[in-house]
Amino acid sequence: MIILQQKKQTSFRTKIKRVIFSLFIFCVLLTAGLITFFETKYADKFYPGVSIVGESVDGKTYSEVLNKFSKKMELINQNGLIFNIKGENGAKQVSLPPFSSGLTTDKVVEHFSLENWENTLKQAYSVGHEGSIWKKAYDQIIASAQKRNFVFAPIIQKETVDSFFKDGLEDFLAKTSPSEFEIKDGSIIITKEIIGEEIDTTKINNILTRKLSLADPSPANLTADKNLPLSTNEKLKRFLNFAKQLKDTTEIDFNYNGNNWKVDGNTLATWLAIKHNDRIGVDEEKLEKYFNKTVLSYIDSPMQNSHFEMRDGKLTEISPGKTGNVVDIKKTTQNIEDIISNMADTMLADASIVIPENNIISLPIKITTDSPKITKETVDKYKIKELVGTATTNFEGGSLDRQHNIEVGASKLNGILIAPGEEFSAVNAIGDISEEAGFVKEEVINAGKVQRELGGGLCQIATTLFRLALNAGLPITERMNHRYIISYYGAGLDATIYGPHPDFRFINDTGNYLLLQGRAENNETVLELYGKKDGRVVEISKPVVASWIAPPPTRYVETTSLAVGKTRCTLSPGRGAITDVAYNVTYPNGDIKKTDFHSVYQPWRGVCLVGTKN
Repeated sequence: MIILQQKKQTSFRTKIKRVIFSLFIFCVLLTAGLITFFETKYADKFYPGVSIVGESVDGKTYSEVLNKFSKKMELINQNGLIFNIKGENGAKQVSLPPFSSGLTTDKVVEHFSLENWENTLKQAYSVGHEGSIWKKAYDQIIASAQKRNFVFAPIIQKETVDSFFKDGLEDFLAKTSPSEFEIKDGSIIITKEIIGEEIDTTKINNILTRKLSLADPSPANLTADKNLPLSTNEKLKRFLNFAKQLKDTTEIDFNYNGNNWKVDGNTLATWLAIKHNDRIGVDEEKLEKYFNKTVLSYIDSPMQNSHFEMRDGKLTEISPGKTGNVVDIKKTTQNIEDIISNMADTMLADASIVIPENNIISLPIKITTDSPKITKETVDKYKIKELVGTATTNFEGGSLDRQHNIEVGASKLNGILIAPGEEFSAVNAIGDISEEAGFVKEEVINAGKVQRELGGGLCQIATTLFRLALNAGLPITERMNHRYIISYYGAGLDATIYGPHPDFRFINDTGNYLLLQGRAENNETVLELYGKKDGRVVEISKPVVASWIAPPPTRYVETTSLAVGKTRCTLSPGRGAITDVAYNVTYPNGDIKKTDFHSVYQPWRGVCLVGTKN
């Protein structure tokens, strides 16, 4: 009986095993069949469940999808993105191009870019087409049911977009004007504020991101916001009695090291302005203008790092570092505001209080002292002994604005210590590219108009840095060539920067500290790296041009700066090119690192200005 039961159990297990095995074989065959089916049907097509910018591409060939989005990208590249702006003065259409072409090829201001959009198509197409057989099976059967949507990844230069709309809408948007105390016929009056308009650039950048991510070239509609100034007639009325007394009784005596600058009550009263907390304070812009005309030229003396040079095989300090003094306008303004605000609060709390006659506010000017960061002691401490690399580029013939930007950029690189293993970033080293940081604007062409934008000159710095790092044999971790071939540099050995990207970066792999020094003089940009040589050998080939690209037709731009009908061509057409530069570094241990710098340059159209009445 027991033996019979055991035989039955064994028979049952055998049946179960056979069923499981049959199911396994069935699943394998089914999977193989499905894979074969998918592989055959979608051999050159997108798989089910794949969408690009929300549109299903199921069953479409790569060339069909590429052609469709190529047309959209062509529209965006040709026409830019159109914004219909509505304001008090009606409506205005503004077209934001991907970039603004300058009057010379190095003055190209980037606004946005979708240069890698085809990578998104390739990623979407790779679903089910790439990887192991099991990954393909997963993508084809499982992931397809999960619906995968791919969007494009634009790069937007927020600062240049903000500047583009600020300049482009300057004559369209209603101007905002704060209410002010004004002296008229010896008496103080309050002017009426004007409520103006402004465009929220955060909204613009959000719209840009959304539209570019979806490759949507359709126009965007935007309404200007009301812009109410802080200082209004109603708010200033509370301080009218205070302003009258200040005008008649008070003067400020700014002083520094025995020098005095006096501001009378009439001027002081017109400096008063409402602040964010609705207390009375001082208009920083008016105070800064006053300081620029009087105090700064006398006190300001920027810090200077020591400058070194190789003499008789030894690193020698040829220009000692100097401590700098700079007027701290922010602290000085805060001191004035504290005094003015406290006086006003006291008088508002007790109307019987008056400001005494001949009231003099003595105000020491606050300064910031900055000691040199690089001196002979610094060089000795970090055992910086010899010239590791140098590079020089010429900028003769450039505009004065361009030369100024190069000089400012080079000065910001002077005296930078790069630690062993540290990655150097040109964008971080140069810092904020703004007028406040010392840079100036140059002429570019936007939407058919000649106007001024920040840009130009810093490509000279980036290119010189690139050649410096190459000559020193350092690993380059980020480099992008210019959109066009720049006459200053030729093709293949240039670099461009526009924060945050493109950036130019390299790594200090020498095992010792490096000292970067920069200067611009005699129409040349000179950059030097000092440290300790380790015996590496550098080979840099001449740029090899694989092919040339013919330029498009010349572009004609109307301007009122020329006589009607007169033409002046500011930019000759130029060819594009595809180039390669071989960069080989042989290390002391025999290791060789080979890098190819592949550059693609677009052709550029000629630009001619044509005189017109309007």
